[in-house]
Amino acid sequence: MTENARCNGILSANGPSYGSQDDCAGKFNLPEDKILQINQAMRSGQVKVRLFAQADFSQPLAKDIMVRQPLFAPSKLSDRAFAKLSNASVTTLLNANLSSDIQLAWTSPAGAEISFVILGMSSQKNHRSESLSRKDMVRGSANPLAFSGQFNQSKRSQPEAYDTLHSTLYGTDGLGRTVASFYDIK
Repeated sequence: MTENARCNGILSANGPSYGSQDDCAGKFNLPEDKILQINQAMRSGQVKVRLFAQADFSQPLAKDIMVRQPLFAPSKLSDRAFAKLSNASVTTLLNANLSSDIQLAWTSPAGAEISFVILGMSSQKNHRSESLSRKDMVRGSANPLAFSGQFNQSKRSQPEAYDTLHSTLYGTDGLGRTVASFYDIK
């Protein structure tokens, strides 16, 4: 790989590559089955990854890359691993507009910690962006895994429909891995 000045110094693959056709996007000189084998070898501690600044591998760029926690394996992923908005909250988002006060409720898997929730709405003329931190979230009294939060910072007097809306719940799972649940409505 070599540094590509046009891409703000991002490393780009030399020769044939797999991945995006954009020169500034990530590229890999290996087919996906080989990348999967490398990922599995890293996970089991059989291989280390080291980045070099020169093509002749004479100067390491940093320390070896080590896997701190087990990575997600496709067979281990399930919807139980991620925080979920309630059905009523999804309906609220579908019916909201840029001037709505929005109350969201969600459940978090056991062992997971939701750090913050983001709400973004935009139309052709306006944009609304708000976030809730942990201190703004209310834990359910009957269910310790249930939370809610209120987005009410909109000061618009006239309702305005949105073209796109996104809400994201960010946090960590029981192993300390970063997880996020994305909801996009267009």
